[in-house]
Amino acid sequence: MRTQQLEEDSQANLMTQSELFKAYSEQNHLYLNMTNSMLWFEFGGSKIGKLHVDGGEAQEYSSWRLVAKYKGEFACHFTTVFVNGGAQGCRPLTEDVNKNVGSWFLLGGVGNNCLQYIDRNVLHKAPMPTEISFFPAVSINAQFIYTFGGYDNVEKMQVKSCDVYDINKDRWHKNEVQLNVARSQSSACQFRENVVFIFGGYSKEAGTLDSIERYDIDRRRITLIELRMPSALRRFASIKISKTKVLLLGGISRLSKDSDAVYCFDCEEQ
Repeated sequence: MRTQQLEEDSQANLMTQSELFKAYSEQNHLYLNMTNSMLWFEFGGSKIGKLHVDGGEAQEYSSWRLVAKYKGEFACHFTTVFVNGGAQGCRPLTEDVNKNVGSWFLLGGVGNNCLQYIDRNVLHKAPMPTEISFFPAVSINAQFIYTFGGYDNVEKMQVKSCDVYDINKDRWHKNEVQLNVARSQSSACQFRENVVFIFGGYSKEAGTLDSIERYDIDRRRITLIELRMPSALRRFASIKISKTKVLLLGGISRLSKDSDAVYCFDCEEQ
């Protein structure tokens, strides 16, 4: 009888927590990730893996499974960018743009440094202007991909330059704006349709960075903002979870120590 009562109390407490989180998410306009599968591309190899998180195929792919092999070899280091329908509130997509929605781009490294994975095919696209790696990239409106900084594999140094890729025209060009701090291993997150934040990273002169830069696409300006991250980080993830909040997840801190911290960057409209 007592065990049954404990189970009922536990269930009631769980429901209360769920209701509290639901109220919190609605109040703060949190986004929910509805993606039920993930792809993995092997650095320096040819394997392509897949994991189904939920849904009808969850039983079949309860763990990572090999689903394909590339006939060549992927670069040893590259950045993956998923092209979806654009951020919430973005302009409607055209028919030309729709054909690229749902595809992955593998960017950077030495050799074939711009590949598109779509419909189980790997396509060779126009190469990047320079051979760089360890840079973040974001897709804007499923029309352009912006890259920020990185490590120049030829000059062996961090760079301030940014590149822009026109997805439909399959054409790269150098962005007229540059970062204020040369950095690699940083993380970038699209905040609004025309605003991208670049967090942390690594610089040979300064080491692991705690600085944040803001890229206003329409104004064609990148600004080093005064606010700094609570901890200097590189090789970490950033993801927008609401209209005003971005999470910074994990990474490597100074002295090459692994970080298990999660920070919330709250950027009010003001």
